[in-house]
Amino acid sequence: MKRDLHEEFDNLIEKSIISDLSTEEEKIKFIEEISSWILDNLPERLFRYRAGRYSIDENGDSINYDIDSIVKGEIWGSIPSEFNDKFEGVPFLDIKELMREIDDFKLDNPMVLLMMELILNNNLPLEYRKILDLTIVENMKKNIKDYQEKGIKIDENEFKRFKKELKNFILNILSFSQVNIKQLNQFRNIVCFTTDYKSTLMWGHYADSHKGFVLEYDLKDYIKKCLNIECTLKNKCINLGLKPLIAPIIYEENRKQGNIYIFQEILNKLNQSINSTSSYITLDYLFLTKCLLRKSKEWEYEDEWRLFSSIYSNNDIEKYKVVLPDKKSLDYNLIRPKAIYMGIDIPPKRKKDLQILCKALEIPCYQMAVDQYSDKFEIDTEEELKKKYDNIFKIEN
Repeated sequence: MKRDLHEEFDNLIEKSIISDLSTEEEKIKFIEEISSWILDNLPERLFRYRAGRYSIDENGDSINYDIDSIVKGEIWGSIPSEFNDKFEGVPFLDIKELMREIDDFKLDNPMVLLMMELILNNNLPLEYRKILDLTIVENMKKNIKDYQEKGIKIDENEFKRFKKELKNFILNILSFSQVNIKQLNQFRNIVCFTTDYKSTLMWGHYADSHKGFVLEYDLKDYIKKCLNIECTLKNKCINLGLKPLIAPIIYEENRKQGNIYIFQEILNKLNQSINSTSSYITLDYLFLTKCLLRKSKEWEYEDEWRLFSSIYSNNDIEKYKVVLPDKKSLDYNLIRPKAIYMGIDIPPKRKKDLQILCKALEIPCYQMAVDQYSDKFEIDTEEELKKKYDNIFKIEN
């Protein structure tokens, strides 16, 4: 993906926040903007590397699940915790910035107001009481009561001590928030595509060391037909408000900061301790998806596009299958490749099965090969290499 395209998409999603305060008009405007950008910039050719190994099914029969999914027109993904990047979807917590933000809290800050309400009503949760200095809590309670009943200004020194206790509390729940982010991300099913079928690194990593194959897809028409806005309900805005969502990965030197998520979790714990039936407070519905669309620049060679799907099954196997939006035609639930590229060292049985499948689907089946006449470390299909060198080896009479 070109660098300017990368920056354009980054700017598009980072400038937007959809929260509980966002109007329907603001949400729809963002979603229309992002869906238009995706349709305008989605490559016509996307590729998926597959190992294509054979295994034994529950009946003791040999089966190739990668080939079987092609036959059925299915695409299977993974949940983020299974990816080989341990930073997948998890932001970093900027402790110094977090402490500075608390120092800047004002009396009208939502979290401060909630904490004050808890203190006044003696509703402070036990887990907080164990962390907070109760003397400071009681002094703050007296200050608030004097302010409400007598108009006496809240003592600034007491407020500073109160914020110090708040810092202590936040430091004690940081590990919980990290775990919670990982748990929430398990409800995403992600399919990884790339724009490059000639990457020797990806052939080595994801296609059984050149013994597997690559599937080529044209998802543009499918996305256009199936794309629908899924943000009319606030809790449906997770995948940038789109179903399905396909978007490019943004490669950066630094991880995404997650302080906003920490504040969100604290607000919700406080809010629900006042009223267990209260609505969940969300400061940015797009935040976790923004995290899942960011990776280290070390992965930039993959030029990845990700297809996001919700998990619709509790079955340990079926949950990995991408389920498309309901349509009148069942054809929408079939995603067929337009070509298959076989690895340089593909085993004979795997090759034969793929050739039979390509014939049945009426799609081309290409054999990859090393470019023996280039000083670059390059591979391509035998057909392309033949075209490239035909004239060189042609001897004139």
